[in-house]
Amino acid sequence: WGGIYHLFGDPKFGTVNSGSAPVAAAAAAPRASLGVVDVVVPDYAIVDDAGYLHADIPGGDALVVTGMPIVPVYRVRYDLAPGVQVQDVVLLSRTDEVVDAGPVLPVAAVGRIGYDDPVLELPPPVVPDWWPEQDFEWEVVRTPAGTTLALTVYPFFYNHRTTEISFFRRYAFDVQTALSTAGIADLALDKAAYGPGEAVTVTLDLEDTGPGGDAVVEVWVEDEGDGEVVAALYLDTLVGLQGRAAWSGVWDPAGVGDGYYRVRATLRDPSGELLDQAVETLHIGLPDATLSGFVTSPGPFTPGDLVSLAATLTNTGTTELDGAVVFRVLDPTGAPVAELRQTFAGFVPGTVRHFGDSWDTAGVLEGTYLAQAFVEYDGGASPPAVAVVSTYPPCPGDTDGDGDVDGSDLAAAAAEFGTACTDGCAADMDGDGDVDLDDLAGIADGFGRTGCP
Repeated sequence: WGGIYHLFGDPKFGTVNSGSAPVAAAAAAPRASLGVVDVVVPDYAIVDDAGYLHADIPGGDALVVTGMPIVPVYRVRYDLAPGVQVQDVVLLSRTDEVVDAGPVLPVAAVGRIGYDDPVLELPPPVVPDWWPEQDFEWEVVRTPAGTTLALTVYPFFYNHRTTEISFFRRYAFDVQTALSTAGIADLALDKAAYGPGEAVTVTLDLEDTGPGGDAVVEVWVEDEGDGEVVAALYLDTLVGLQGRAAWSGVWDPAGVGDGYYRVRATLRDPSGELLDQAVETLHIGLPDATLSGFVTSPGPFTPGDLVSLAATLTNTGTTELDGAVVFRVLDPTGAPVAELRQTFAGFVPGTVRHFGDSWDTAGVLEGTYLAQAFVEYDGGASPPAVAVVSTYPPCPGDTDGDGDVDGSDLAAAAAEFGTACTDGCAADMDGDGDVDLDDLAGIADGFGRTGCP
């Protein structure tokens, strides 16, 4: 998984919400069963965002798979009453097809983030002509009130060779459910992220609030990307399960690569019917990065100058990182006037990289601006480092840094007057280690100035 995840979301989830509207929801009341459900998909639209063409379904998501065209998908959710378990979801029909000629859609690619740097290359010839290859998929999500069926429909099919679009508006599904008094009360890990080779402790709590009976419990670890099982942790038949039961085990991830994994537990009756299931996600490899040494130049600048922005990034974690260093400039009202991105991929732990870019100030107004630098990785962003960038020279005498030289600065100088500044003094204007008449004279020279950077 990868590519443009800062636009659409976190790549490890595969399908991610575009934020154009709320995700479609089913009836608010939890259901004891579903049976046949109909899904009506809103019409798609081709959106031109400053020359970046992409397909969008109102209230939909985007399917982002590295090397493949980015296509819209649609998701509905159904809340189920406690004890109701989904056994299977079967596609009965898909109808109301629309066939159309589309534009060249962008392709997801690692390291290409946001609309600023779209990828318009076609995928390699080995990929299927039509994408995606599946019609739908489903998963059950546990909630405190019961379970939720998340049904993802793939109504938009795209041929990258011909740019033809095949779109289906209506779907019918048979949702097969069962009712059980036995369930998984809790599946827990001792933490969410682990260093390479660090042991993972798994705890499973079971409960049967009914008359009891035999149950088969299984726990395993699978790769979140492709679902491949990487470790079998537990398999046993519990005879006469009634009340509560618990199991705890340890998984040694030595030999598996860095990335996201799922611990999955299922509880079934002896015939194989699903009674309950639970999933917890973990990450092998600790992602961490430190941004330092953020500097800007020149200062002050003249509108039309190129203002240099530079920072140093260190991979302080234990896993390789993909992401971007972002330089952003805000005007005096806090509105962004520039955003510059430097992407990186395969950033090795313990190494250092230097990033820099230039802000073209042609056409900007005179004033004081705030420059920020931060790093995006692992679906998140670091706190920004900041620096003041201004068309005005610094104001001698602005001891409190509030942008002007006034009575508060004189008061600060008076309070420090005669002080030996072993640890530094705000009013030590000439830097000679004390606050004396020379420093008061310097403050007096700047008195009344405003708009100081």
